Amino acid sequence: MHVLSRIRPWLLPLFLVLFIAEMLLLPLVLSMTYADRPDNPHHLLTYQNNRLTWDEDTRVNNKGVAELTLFDAVYQHVHSDDGAKVLAPGTEGDNLVRLKNGSDGTVTYTAVLYRIKSASILPVSARLDGDGYDVVNAPTPDGVNGESIVRAVAGELKAGQIADFAIDWYWLFEESATQDEIDTALGDAAAAGDAEDIIVGLYITIDDDGTIHTPETGYSPLVLEYVTLMVISAAVLILLLFSRRREKKEEDTKAAPHA
Repeated sequence: MHVLSRIRPWLLPLFLVLFIAEMLLLPLVLSMTYADRPDNPHHLLTYQNNRLTWDEDTRVNNKGVAELTLFDAVYQHVHSDDGAKVLAPGTEGDNLVRLKNGSDGTVTYTAVLYRIKSASILPVSARLDGDGYDVVNAPTPDGVNGESIVRAVAGELKAGQIADFAIDWYWLFEESATQDEIDTALGDAAAAGDAEDIIVGLYITIDDDGTIHTPETGYSPLVLEYVTLMVISAAVLILLLFSRRREKKEEDTKAAPHA
């Protein structure tokens, strides 16, 4: 009890400094990525604590599929005046998606890349490349048929290992009468406010000792743990401030002269 009374005056400034330090370090924690390889992924999917979680910057639909952003507003020969995404002949791009096994055991995964075009004449193609996996017939998410599948692969990851999926897309430009007709039709649709579009999705699942885990969106486990620590620090800080205020009020009451 004597020791507690001695350190109690230091608890408030200690937790205050701790909370301020956590706030200052939060941007660094949010920007952290796994540095297993020199290139940084566009999207990160982490398996840890029996959860398969996309990073907060990845757009994920209600089936756990990452819907990849393929198009940009500026290219070498074409750009958007209003900052909107450009869908045009000759445009191309890429996405690097990384799967991280943060568990203590070995797991297997399946990854299915698919594309859905709003118009069959849209001449946009996608490709999935990478190492360490085999091509398989993997189950597809609801609403995706076999004709939409670009490639389905599977592989194994030991504890701490990663798998990279390099996804390239391109609209090959071809000077021909047929292509001119397609481009004109697509341009007319866009001018009428009904521009065609394409969705490229990547569906990844984890098999951990017979239990299948599907993805979810949200903060990575590291960020969740850090935010939890911040909440605990803030709660203790509030309790200490309230306790200090109550003690000061009691001291002022005792010190006040009685009528």
